[in-house]
Amino acid sequence: MYMFLLLGHWLCICGAVTLRGSDVKETIPTADQSQIGVVPTWDRTRQDWPVAHDYVYNSSQLSILIPETRPLVTLPVVALQAHTHFPELRIQIMYGSDNKEYVHTQKTLAELLERGILLLTPMPGDAYNASRLPEDHKRVAYSKALTSPEFWELTTTPKVLLAQTDSWICNREHLQDFLPYDYVGAPWPGFKTFCPKKPVGNGGFSLRDREAMLRITKSSHSNWHPEDAYFCSHLQDSEKLPSKEQAMHFAREQFSPEEKKQISGATMPSVGVHNLWVTAELVRQVFEGQCPGVSLVNPRVQALDNSEGTLGEAMVQRWKQEALPRTVALLQDSGREILDYVSLTLMAKIFGEGSITDPVLVDFVRETEET
Repeated sequence: MYMFLLLGHWLCICGAVTLRGSDVKETIPTADQSQIGVVPTWDRTRQDWPVAHDYVYNSSQLSILIPETRPLVTLPVVALQAHTHFPELRIQIMYGSDNKEYVHTQKTLAELLERGILLLTPMPGDAYNASRLPEDHKRVAYSKALTSPEFWELTTTPKVLLAQTDSWICNREHLQDFLPYDYVGAPWPGFKTFCPKKPVGNGGFSLRDREAMLRITKSSHSNWHPEDAYFCSHLQDSEKLPSKEQAMHFAREQFSPEEKKQISGATMPSVGVHNLWVTAELVRQVFEGQCPGVSLVNPRVQALDNSEGTLGEAMVQRWKQEALPRTVALLQDSGREILDYVSLTLMAKIFGEGSITDPVLVDFVRETEET
């Protein structure tokens, strides 16, 4: 009965998403910190702390943002994988002139758009036409966009999980631990010039508070590059910027020389990874076990999909066949509840080209249907 109630709860969440994806900016909801739905304390012993596998994120308070102006082959699978982990949240892609048609017509993205899961928004500023800029200006244009108030005014929720196309989500549960912060990303070993107290952190996979981003960008004009160093430098004395040690539990992108010597003892991220600065062999050995499919995008894949979306779709199918069964098995082994299971099953059924044949998925689909 408990599983049935959870299943019904999940279906109610999906049924509540009635808005279709579009190119128009929606009215931005307003809410204070208390409305975000987290207990504002780090005391894990409290009895009223939400049980991780029962935690449902509020889609009016948190969304996933993918700022990408190129038709990269990894864009569809990164969006789909994000939806797999967070089926209750909307995904916003900020696109450019080079991938406008791609994000509207690529099969997987079109499916997400049709179901009201995906919101498409033009990237503001020069970054929209980044391909027309000199090579050394392209990255600057991206940073310039993110350090402008216009960019953050286009986001739709008070909290934003920003995920570039070389990032990968490992676990949905522990994101709730970081919601009280204004900014958190994988820590850097350097950046002592700009962020001497708290080198936190990389913006490619980061959790951001919209009001904090607006406050900084409106009060301090920036020509900074990179943008994440800009925000990090402005939050050095803030209690809402985590320490390096805390940020390690959110995401990683590289390891210290000491950790590389004993990689099995390194601090592993609980939420996700971004552009891992390790060998492909280490990605497979260290990260695939807890982040199935991460080797599809790491080391970074920069290939453009110039085949009307078929290359991107091939990567989606590879993820479904190779990584999805391992993800389901990982969830089953960890004893998580139906919310995660239904999401994975839905993805397999919606985006599968044929019948499901993997025995792990077949058994799970049968159990879910019986429930």
